[in-house]
Amino acid sequence: MMNHSTLHFRPATEVAPEAVRGLLRDTCYQGCDLNIMNLAGWSFHFGTELSLDAGRLVGRFRFAGRTAYMAAVTDGSWRETLDLIAADADRLGAPLLLTGVCRHVVPHIEAAHPGRFRFTPVRNLFDYVYRREDLATLAGKKLQPKRNHANRFARLYPGYVFAPMTAADAPDCLALAEQWAARHGAEADGASAGGERDAIRYVLSHWDRLGALGGTLRVDGRLVAFTYGGAVNGTTFDVCVEKADTDYDGAYAVINRDFARSLPEQFAFVNREEDLGIEGLRRAKLSYHPHVLLEKCAVTLLSSPEPCLT
Repeated sequence: MMNHSTLHFRPATEVAPEAVRGLLRDTCYQGCDLNIMNLAGWSFHFGTELSLDAGRLVGRFRFAGRTAYMAAVTDGSWRETLDLIAADADRLGAPLLLTGVCRHVVPHIEAAHPGRFRFTPVRNLFDYVYRREDLATLAGKKLQPKRNHANRFARLYPGYVFAPMTAADAPDCLALAEQWAARHGAEADGASAGGERDAIRYVLSHWDRLGALGGTLRVDGRLVAFTYGGAVNGTTFDVCVEKADTDYDGAYAVINRDFARSLPEQFAFVNREEDLGIEGLRRAKLSYHPHVLLEKCAVTLLSSPEPCLT
C-alpha cells in the first residue's frame, strides 16, 4: 500500500553536510552525484533541493530541461521512496526520471516494482573510480607516462611546493579558474562555465562547513594548480575540481598524484567523476586506468519515452 506522506524538500545549501555524509558513510554508494559539495555547489545551476529523512536521501533538480530526482536509500524502503518520488513528480506534472542510479541500486528498484521501470545506461555520466594507491604512486608500466610527466615537472621546477588547500587560497584559486575558463572556452568542460564558477565560489566560501579537502601546487609562490573534493562514503573520496596552468608541463600529473598522497588512509578509492562525453577528457581519464568505470543509469517508467540525456 502506498504511503501518502510527502517529501519535504529544502535547498541543498540549507542541508547540513554532515547529515548527508553520515547517511552514506557506511554504504557502497560511490557516485559523485551524492557528494554534498556537488549537491550544494551546483544547486545554483540545477536548482537542487534535498529531502533528508532517516534512512533515505532524495534530491530533486532540473536536468536537461526536465525535473529529475536522485535517491539513496539505506533502510531498504525503496518501494515507499519510489512511490513518494512518483507522487511528487505527478504533483509537478513531470514524467518520472531518476538519474545517477548506480548499477548496485538497480536490483533494489526492480524488486520494489517488478517490470515497471526502464534502466538506461548513460555513458557520458559514468564515473571514473581509481584506487588511491595507484594515483598516489603511479607505479607500474601502465602509468609510466604519468610518472614521466610528474618527473619532468620536478626537474623543471625543483622548488615546487604542494600544500593542503585552505580558505586563504581562495583568491588565487578563483583567479586560476577564471584563467582556465578563458583559455579553454566557456563550454570546454561540457557544462555551464558560470555554473562551475558558482560552484567553486560556493565551496571556497563554505570550506570548513563543507569539510572540504584540497591541495595547491605553487612554483616560486605562484599558484599553478589546485584541486579539492570531499567524501562520498567512508572509503571513497570524490575529486570535484582540478585546474592547472598548462604552461607548466606536468602540473596536472603532479597535483593529481600529490593530492592522492595527502588523502587520509581511510580512502581506498578516488572518484574523478564523469567525462560528459568530451573526447579529450575521456582520453585523459582512461589514461589513468580506472579501477572501476562506475555505470550510472537513468530510470524512467516503461510507459514513458526512452530518455535522451547524452
